[in-house]
Amino acid sequence: MTPKIAIIGEGVIGCSTALQVAQAVPDARVTVLSDRPFEQTCSFGPAGLFRIDDIANREFGKSTFDWFAHLHRTEKGDKTGVKLLSGHIQSDSKERLEQQQKAYGDIVYNFRFLEKREILDLFPNPSEHCIHYTAFASEGNKYVPYLKFQCQARGVEFLHRKVRDLEEGEQCCNRLGEAGKPLGSGNYGCRPERYFGKIRCTASGYEGAKNLRGVVRAQTSSEDYSD
Repeated sequence: MTPKIAIIGEGVIGCSTALQVAQAVPDARVTVLSDRPFEQTCSFGPAGLFRIDDIANREFGKSTFDWFAHLHRTEKGDKTGVKLLSGHIQSDSKERLEQQQKAYGDIVYNFRFLEKREILDLFPNPSEHCIHYTAFASEGNKYVPYLKFQCQARGVEFLHRKVRDLEEGEQCCNRLGEAGKPLGSGNYGCRPERYFGKIRCTASGYEGAKNLRGVVRAQTSSEDYSD
């Protein structure tokens, strides 16, 4: 029997999830549901520089960074919205910046602490300490359409309709973020998990979506799909 999987939300997390599920379970019928045009969602605008604020997410962050590096090598930036940039983070607390170093200093490129002279030269209102690093940023208004195109090439269907009950589908992934609270308590943790036979999860980013693949496999098929 063909498994049917519904993903709620057409933003960066919804499309990332749909792509990973379509790759993990190629015979599944995957549908992405959304109640508003992509241009009216939060994912349309942000393009922040990559970083990992919680060291507990280091493994997830590295996988995401590797994914962006792959896109940067193999696709044109004006197509994916992924670009390589350098940036700085200032703080009067060296300990706070050292936490950043532990979280991703060896994942990004060119991570280092600036010398005092550099800080004074660069900033009109300098803090005591500053780090410099090079990493990827992704423009939502290009990156998400790129993901959507990849999904559609694998047969994922996109529908615009409002979902009022998570019990509607056989397998349902809520990727709405704050907008998804009316569909449940929103307290399912930050990893994919089974919930009364359905998938409900809040894990974010490329790696969060990637980890969902194993859960989907377990509930839809006994076959082993390779990456």
